[in-house]
Amino acid sequence: MGKLGLFGLTVMALLLLTPVAYAKASEPEPPTNSRWRFGVEASGTMPISDTTKMTSAGFGLSMFAEHEIKEFGLSIEYVALGKKTWEDVEGELPRVFTTSFDNVNAQIYMFRRFQSGLYGIAGVGCGYGNISNNSGFDSHSFAVMWTSGIGYSFNNNFGVILKGTGTWGKAHNFDKELLRGDALYYLSLGVQYRF
Repeated sequence: MGKLGLFGLTVMALLLLTPVAYAKASEPEPPTNSRWRFGVEASGTMPISDTTKMTSAGFGLSMFAEHEIKEFGLSIEYVALGKKTWEDVEGELPRVFTTSFDNVNAQIYMFRRFQSGLYGIAGVGCGYGNISNNSGFDSHSFAVMWTSGIGYSFNNNFGVILKGTGTWGKAHNFDKELLRGDALYYLSLGVQYRF
């Protein structure tokens, strides 16, 4: 995608959408009697920690449902981290891999009320991941996943969120040959819209 890349385009889109969200925040909010709210989220993702050695920036898409009174929610998210070429020097002979990572992550989480203002979230769930490399090898497996972060709601509909997601320590089941038992971690910066 050129020098800018997918992550750069995503950040630019987020910056362009922020004034729109502020404009919407000044509009009066219609009353709602529903205790459940539903929403969608689009985000740019960036690997952190040891994950940076095998993947690059990508994107995420999420759908979620939140209960206003009891302050908990459910979400399902798809994250695609981009390809990266790296060298494995831990074996007898160095090997060069080009890997990418896809993950579907379902979680239950707690949050502060989202009518407007700053809030925090913390969640745990299960992820189903796929790691692929240049040799045509794919690894599909499950892992326990966690998420924590902070968000800001401009009004009852629009908001932004920054969150970190990862596998639960080294207790995951993603491919051991490629990851060498390391956990997977990534950051997401997203825009949310609640219906």
